[in-house]
Amino acid sequence: YLIQITSLETVGNLYLDNNSNGIIDTDEDITLNQDIGVASIPNLKFKPLADETGINYDNFNFKVHDGTVYSEGDYTMTINVNNIPTDISLSSSSIDENEVTGSIVGTFTTIDENIGDTFTYTFATGDGMNDADNARFFIDGYTLKTSVAFNYEIKSSYNIYIQTNDGNGGTFKEAFIISVTDANDFPTDIALSTTSVSENQPLGSTVGVFSSTDEDDGDTHTYSLVTGNGTNDLDNASFSISGNDLISIINLDYETKPFYQINIQTNDGNGGTYVKAFVIVVININDNAPVLEDNTFAIDENRSNGTS
Repeated sequence: YLIQITSLETVGNLYLDNNSNGIIDTDEDITLNQDIGVASIPNLKFKPLADETGINYDNFNFKVHDGTVYSEGDYTMTINVNNIPTDISLSSSSIDENEVTGSIVGTFTTIDENIGDTFTYTFATGDGMNDADNARFFIDGYTLKTSVAFNYEIKSSYNIYIQTNDGNGGTFKEAFIISVTDANDFPTDIALSTTSVSENQPLGSTVGVFSSTDEDDGDTHTYSLVTGNGTNDLDNASFSISGNDLISIINLDYETKPFYQINIQTNDGNGGTYVKAFVIVVININDNAPVLEDNTFAIDENRSNGTS
Protein backbone atom coordinates (compact mmCIF):
# COMPACT_ATOMS: atom_id res chain seq x y z
CA TYR A 1 0.00 0.00 0.00
CA LEU A 2 1.06 3.58 -0.71
CA ILE A 3 -0.24 7.04 -1.40
CA GLN A 4 0.52 9.28 -4.35
CA ILE A 5 0.63 13.07 -3.96
CA THR A 6 -1.56 14.43 -6.78
CA SER A 7 -1.46 18.14 -5.90
CA LEU A 8 1.07 20.06 -3.84
CA GLU A 9 0.70 22.53 -1.03
CA THR A 10 0.48 26.20 -2.00
CA VAL A 11 2.29 27.71 1.01
CA GLY A 12 4.90 26.22 3.25
CA ASN A 13 6.65 22.93 2.59
CA LEU A 14 5.47 19.33 2.58
CA TYR A 15 8.39 16.98 3.19
CA LEU A 16 9.47 13.52 4.33
CA ASP A 17 11.46 13.83 7.55
CA ASN A 18 13.26 10.53 7.07
CA ASN A 19 15.83 11.17 9.79
CA SER A 20 13.30 12.75 12.18
CA ASN A 21 15.36 15.88 12.74
CA GLY A 22 12.59 18.36 11.95
CA ILE A 23 14.68 19.94 9.18
CA ILE A 24 14.05 19.81 5.42
CA ASP A 25 17.19 18.07 4.24
CA THR A 26 18.27 17.46 0.63
CA ASP A 27 15.78 15.40 -1.38
CA GLU A 28 13.16 15.48 1.39
CA ASP A 29 10.84 17.94 -0.42
CA ILE A 30 7.70 16.24 -1.74
CA THR A 31 7.26 16.38 -5.52
CA LEU A 32 4.12 16.09 -7.61
CA ASN A 33 2.95 12.47 -8.16
CA GLN A 34 5.49 11.19 -5.66
CA ASP A 35 4.61 7.80 -4.20
CA ILE A 36 5.01 7.35 -0.42
CA GLY A 37 4.97 3.93 1.13
CA VAL A 38 2.83 3.16 4.15
CA ALA A 39 5.90 2.82 6.38
CA SER A 40 7.03 6.35 5.48
CA ILE A 41 3.69 8.09 6.02
CA PRO A 42 4.49 8.87 9.73
CA ASN A 43 7.48 10.90 8.43
CA LEU A 44 5.30 13.07 6.19
CA LYS A 45 5.45 16.55 7.71
CA PHE A 46 4.52 20.12 6.89
CA LYS A 47 6.44 23.28 7.68
CA PRO A 48 4.48 26.55 7.42
CA LEU A 49 6.00 29.86 6.48
CA ALA A 50 7.73 31.64 9.33
CA ASP A 51 5.37 32.93 12.06
CA GLU A 52 2.25 31.87 10.18
CA THR A 53 -0.56 29.85 11.71
CA GLY A 54 -4.20 29.19 11.00
CA ILE A 55 -7.04 26.78 10.64
CA ASN A 56 -7.38 25.46 7.03
CA TYR A 57 -3.93 26.92 6.49
CA ASP A 58 -3.21 24.76 3.42
CA ASN A 59 -4.08 21.42 1.81
CA PHE A 60 -2.86 18.81 -0.66
CA ASN A 61 -4.49 15.96 -2.61
CA PHE A 62 -3.52 12.32 -2.82
CA LYS A 63 -4.61 8.96 -4.22
CA VAL A 64 -4.41 5.61 -2.46
CA HIS A 65 -2.84 2.55 -4.11
CA ASP A 66 -3.98 -0.84 -2.80
CA GLY A 67 -1.16 -2.76 -4.43
CA THR A 68 -3.04 -3.16 -7.66
CA VAL A 69 -4.62 0.12 -8.74
CA TYR A 70 -4.91 3.71 -7.58
CA SER A 71 -8.16 5.05 -6.20
CA GLU A 72 -10.35 6.67 -8.84
CA GLY A 73 -10.75 9.98 -7.00
CA ASP A 74 -8.45 12.19 -5.01
CA TYR A 75 -8.55 12.65 -1.27
CA THR A 76 -7.86 16.05 0.28
CA MET A 77 -5.75 16.56 3.39
CA THR A 78 -6.39 19.89 5.14
CA ILE A 79 -3.51 21.32 7.16
CA ASN A 80 -4.12 23.28 10.35
CA VAL A 81 -1.14 25.10 11.80
CA ASN A 82 -1.46 25.70 15.53
CA ASN A 83 0.87 27.21 18.12
CA ILE A 84 0.39 25.51 21.48
CA PRO A 85 -0.20 27.64 24.59
CA THR A 86 2.99 28.61 26.42
CA ASP A 87 1.76 29.80 29.82
CA ILE A 88 -1.21 30.07 32.20
CA SER A 89 -1.78 32.91 34.63
CA LEU A 90 -4.23 33.23 37.53
CA SER A 91 -5.46 36.70 38.46
CA SER A 92 -5.27 35.92 42.18
CA SER A 93 -3.67 33.01 44.00
CA SER A 94 -4.88 33.74 47.53
CA ILE A 95 -8.18 33.64 49.39
CA ASP A 96 -9.28 34.62 52.89
CA GLU A 97 -10.01 31.82 55.30
CA ASN A 98 -13.62 31.12 56.29
CA GLU A 99 -15.03 32.18 52.89
CA VAL A 100 -18.14 30.24 51.87
CA THR A 101 -17.98 27.32 49.44
CA GLY A 102 -18.09 28.55 45.84
CA SER A 103 -16.05 31.68 46.52
CA ILE A 104 -13.93 32.99 43.65
CA VAL A 105 -10.17 32.59 43.93
CA GLY A 106 -9.20 34.07 40.56
CA THR A 107 -9.55 33.93 36.76
CA PHE A 108 -7.33 31.98 34.37
CA THR A 109 -5.83 33.42 31.19
CA THR A 110 -3.57 31.74 28.63
CA ILE A 111 -0.63 33.01 26.64
CA ASP A 112 -0.87 31.75 23.05
CA GLU A 113 0.45 33.19 19.80
CA ASN A 114 -2.74 32.24 17.99
CA ILE A 115 -5.15 35.15 18.13
CA GLY A 116 -8.77 34.13 18.61
CA ASP A 117 -8.24 30.74 20.27
CA THR A 118 -10.82 29.84 22.91
CA PHE A 119 -9.40 28.06 25.93
CA THR A 120 -10.85 25.51 28.31
CA TYR A 121 -9.34 24.77 31.71
CA THR A 122 -9.28 21.49 33.60
CA PHE A 123 -7.50 19.94 36.56
CA ALA A 124 -4.65 17.71 35.44
CA THR A 125 -2.93 14.76 37.07
CA GLY A 126 0.50 15.75 38.31
CA ASP A 127 3.19 14.18 40.46
CA GLY A 128 1.02 13.62 43.52
CA MET A 129 2.28 16.78 45.18
CA ASN A 130 1.51 19.56 42.72
CA ASP A 131 -2.05 18.21 42.26
CA ALA A 132 -2.64 17.16 45.88
CA ASP A 133 -5.49 19.62 46.45
CA ASN A 134 -7.30 19.60 43.09
CA ALA A 135 -10.45 18.28 44.77
CA ARG A 136 -10.65 21.35 47.02
CA PHE A 137 -11.56 23.52 44.03
CA PHE A 138 -13.66 23.54 40.87
CA ILE A 139 -13.44 25.46 37.59
CA ASP A 140 -16.39 27.45 36.27
CA GLY A 141 -15.47 28.59 32.77
CA TYR A 142 -12.31 30.61 33.29
CA THR A 143 -12.84 31.00 37.03
CA LEU A 144 -11.28 29.00 39.87
CA LYS A 145 -13.68 28.56 42.80
CA THR A 146 -13.53 26.84 46.18
CA SER A 147 -15.22 23.53 46.94
CA VAL A 148 -14.69 23.87 50.70
CA ALA A 149 -14.26 26.60 53.31
CA PHE A 150 -10.60 27.01 54.25
CA ASN A 151 -9.18 27.40 57.75
CA TYR A 152 -5.78 29.09 57.94
CA GLU A 153 -5.01 27.53 61.32
CA ILE A 154 -5.42 24.03 59.83
CA LYS A 155 -3.76 24.52 56.43
CA SER A 156 -2.39 27.71 54.86
CA SER A 157 -1.60 26.64 51.26
CA TYR A 158 -3.00 24.29 48.61
CA ASN A 159 -1.45 22.76 45.47
CA ILE A 160 -3.36 22.47 42.19
CA TYR A 161 -2.32 21.46 38.65
CA ILE A 162 -4.11 23.08 35.71
CA GLN A 163 -4.26 22.33 31.98
CA THR A 164 -5.32 24.80 29.30
CA ASN A 165 -6.55 23.52 25.93
CA ASP A 166 -6.76 25.80 22.89
CA GLY A 167 -9.33 23.62 21.13
CA ASN A 168 -6.94 22.89 18.26
CA GLY A 169 -4.84 20.21 19.87
CA GLY A 170 -2.57 22.52 21.83
CA THR A 171 -2.31 22.08 25.59
CA PHE A 172 -0.15 23.43 28.40
CA LYS A 173 0.00 22.52 32.10
CA GLU A 174 1.06 24.59 35.07
CA ALA A 175 1.13 24.12 38.84
CA PHE A 176 -0.25 26.76 41.21
CA ILE A 177 -0.06 27.27 44.96
CA ILE A 178 -3.18 28.84 46.46
CA SER A 179 -2.44 30.66 49.72
CA VAL A 180 -5.01 31.05 52.49
CA THR A 181 -4.95 34.44 54.17
CA ASP A 182 -5.35 34.53 57.93
CA ALA A 183 -8.55 36.32 58.95
CA ASN A 184 -10.14 36.90 62.31
CA ASP A 185 -11.79 33.83 63.79
CA PHE A 186 -14.71 34.62 66.06
CA PRO A 187 -14.68 33.24 69.60
CA THR A 188 -16.67 30.01 69.85
CA ASP A 189 -17.25 29.63 73.61
CA ILE A 190 -17.00 31.29 77.02
CA ALA A 191 -16.07 29.47 80.23
CA LEU A 192 -16.47 30.65 83.83
CA SER A 193 -14.08 29.09 86.33
CA THR A 194 -16.91 28.56 88.82
CA THR A 195 -20.65 29.14 88.59
CA SER A 196 -21.46 28.83 92.28
CA VAL A 197 -20.83 31.12 95.24
CA SER A 198 -21.52 30.87 98.95
CA GLU A 199 -24.20 33.21 100.24
CA ASN A 200 -23.42 36.25 102.34
CA GLN A 201 -20.04 36.96 100.73
CA PRO A 202 -18.85 40.58 101.02
CA LEU A 203 -19.89 42.94 98.25
CA GLY A 204 -17.24 43.02 95.51
CA SER A 205 -16.35 39.34 95.92
CA THR A 206 -15.11 37.46 92.87
CA VAL A 207 -17.53 34.80 91.73
CA GLY A 208 -15.31 33.35 88.97
CA VAL A 209 -12.95 34.13 86.09
CA PHE A 210 -13.98 34.20 82.41
CA SER A 211 -11.97 32.66 79.55
CA SER A 212 -12.72 32.34 75.82
CA THR A 213 -12.23 29.62 73.22
CA ASP A 214 -10.73 31.22 70.09
CA GLU A 215 -8.61 29.76 67.26
CA ASP A 216 -6.60 32.97 67.01
CA ASP A 217 -3.74 32.71 69.46
CA GLY A 218 -2.87 35.99 71.08
CA ASP A 219 -6.30 37.61 70.94
CA THR A 220 -7.16 39.60 74.08
CA HIS A 221 -10.80 39.26 75.08
CA THR A 222 -13.00 41.68 76.96
CA TYR A 223 -16.20 40.68 78.71
CA SER A 224 -19.46 42.52 79.23
CA LEU A 225 -22.97 41.91 80.54
CA VAL A 226 -25.35 42.18 77.58
CA THR A 227 -29.06 42.21 76.92
CA GLY A 228 -30.56 38.78 76.32
CA ASN A 229 -34.09 37.46 76.01
CA GLY A 230 -35.40 38.98 79.23
CA THR A 231 -34.88 35.77 81.19
CA ASN A 232 -31.25 34.79 80.63
CA ASP A 233 -30.16 38.37 81.50
CA LEU A 234 -32.59 38.85 84.39
CA ASP A 235 -29.88 39.38 87.03
CA ASN A 236 -27.21 41.25 85.04
CA ALA A 237 -27.58 44.22 87.43
CA SER A 238 -26.52 42.09 90.40
CA PHE A 239 -22.99 41.72 89.04
CA SER A 240 -20.18 43.66 87.42
CA ILE A 241 -17.10 42.63 85.49
CA SER A 242 -13.55 43.70 86.28
CA GLY A 243 -11.08 42.50 83.67
CA ASN A 244 -11.87 38.79 83.38
CA ASP A 245 -13.49 38.57 86.82
CA LEU A 246 -17.21 38.34 87.56
CA ILE A 247 -17.92 40.43 90.67
CA SER A 248 -20.98 40.38 92.93
CA ILE A 249 -22.38 43.86 93.73
CA ILE A 250 -25.26 42.80 96.00
CA ASN A 251 -25.53 40.54 99.01
CA LEU A 252 -26.24 37.10 97.60
CA ASP A 253 -28.64 35.44 100.06
CA TYR A 254 -29.76 31.88 99.40
CA GLU A 255 -33.01 32.32 101.30
CA THR A 256 -33.89 35.36 99.18
CA LYS A 257 -32.78 33.99 95.79
CA PRO A 258 -30.96 30.69 95.19
CA PHE A 259 -29.74 31.37 91.63
CA TYR A 260 -29.05 34.27 89.29
CA GLN A 261 -29.16 34.46 85.49
CA ILE A 262 -26.67 36.55 83.52
CA ASN A 263 -25.84 36.97 79.81
CA ILE A 264 -22.17 37.49 78.89
CA GLN A 265 -20.46 38.64 75.71
CA THR A 266 -16.79 38.14 74.85
CA ASN A 267 -15.13 40.42 72.28
CA ASP A 268 -11.80 39.51 70.68
CA GLY A 269 -10.95 43.11 69.78
CA ASN A 270 -11.00 42.35 66.06
CA GLY A 271 -14.73 42.40 65.46
CA GLY A 272 -15.43 38.89 66.69
CA THR A 273 -17.97 38.37 69.49
CA TYR A 274 -19.74 35.49 71.17
CA VAL A 275 -22.58 35.54 73.72
CA LYS A 276 -23.40 32.90 76.33
CA ALA A 277 -25.87 32.69 79.24
CA PHE A 278 -24.81 31.53 82.70
CA VAL A 279 -26.70 30.53 85.84
CA ILE A 280 -24.93 31.46 89.09
CA VAL A 281 -25.95 29.16 91.95
CA VAL A 282 -25.91 30.48 95.51
CA ILE A 283 -24.74 27.91 98.07
CA ASN A 284 -26.72 27.78 101.29
CA ILE A 285 -24.71 28.07 104.49
CA ASN A 286 -25.81 28.11 108.16
CA ASP A 287 -27.04 31.62 108.89
CA ASN A 288 -27.47 31.02 112.71
CA ALA A 289 -24.21 30.76 114.60
CA PRO A 290 -24.40 28.79 117.89
CA VAL A 291 -24.94 30.92 121.09
CA LEU A 292 -23.37 29.83 124.41
CA GLU A 293 -25.30 30.78 127.55
CA ASP A 294 -23.33 32.20 130.54
CA ASN A 295 -24.29 30.02 133.59
CA THR A 296 -22.56 29.81 137.02
CA PHE A 297 -22.31 26.55 138.98
CA ALA A 298 -21.18 26.12 142.68
CA ILE A 299 -19.93 22.97 144.41
CA ASP A 300 -18.54 22.37 147.88
CA GLU A 301 -14.92 21.45 148.22
CA ASN A 302 -13.74 18.02 149.25
CA ARG A 303 -16.75 16.26 147.78
CA SER A 304 -16.07 12.71 146.68
CA ASN A 305 -15.80 11.79 143.03
CA GLY A 306 -19.14 11.24 141.34
CA THR A 307 -21.06 13.56 143.70
CA SER A 308 -23.71 15.59 141.96
